[in-house]
Parts: sequence; C-alpha cells; structure tokens
Amino acid sequence: MQVETGTVDKSGKVWTMTSELEHPVEGKMKKRSEIRVVDNDHHSMESYMTGPDGKEFRTMNIHYTRA
Repeated sequence: MQVETGTVDKSGKVWTMTSELEHPVEGKMKKRSEIRVVDNDHHSMESYMTGPDGKEFRTMNIHYTRA
C-alpha cells in the first residue's frame, strides 16, 4: 500500500501529491502525482519518479473521459 499527501491549487482543479516508496531494484525513490480537472467530463493524471541520479521522469499518463 502507498499513501500520498499533497495540496490543491487555488482553482481546485490541480492536485499535486508526493510520497516515498521502496522500489525492488532501485531502493528508496520519490514519487509525485498530479491530477488535473479539465472539465466535468475530462481529467488527467500523471505520475513521476525521481531516479538515483536525482532526475525526475514520467512513469504514467492517463486521460479520463466520462462516457
């Protein structure tokens, strides 16, 4: 299980959350997730990890659409 904590911007449409986790190969890593509300029928989520070199890279990008 992983728990993330974070903040919401003033518009209420962008959530930014962070956490740390134990990666089975790389060891302890930092994670950042961002959820953006585009409109009532669309939102997106991106997740980023920080590698051993200190550089952040995207690990997930999802676009949601209400059917």
